[in-house]
Amino acid sequence: MWRERVAAATARVQTARARYDAVKDMSLAPGQAFVDRNGRAVVRSPDHLQRIVANARAELDAADKALEDLLEAARREGIPPGWLR
Repeated sequence: MWRERVAAATARVQTARARYDAVKDMSLAPGQAFVDRNGRAVVRSPDHLQRIVANARAELDAADKALEDLLEAARREGIPPGWLR
């Protein structure tokens, strides 16, 4: 049970980190937009991009915190660290 919970929390962190890494260094000048393959605007403005980056950072922080809390709960329960890998 603990191993599965830690694996899920770790996967969440990895997904959030990949999303954040993908958007953190993007920049967008006023009047420009990022579009998808179909030509639809995905990011419409610099403000929109800032919100996307902030949301990605918030998700990464939440995922990191959830993993830390889970590992702390396992430690308090006396679960050996090797069981969580």
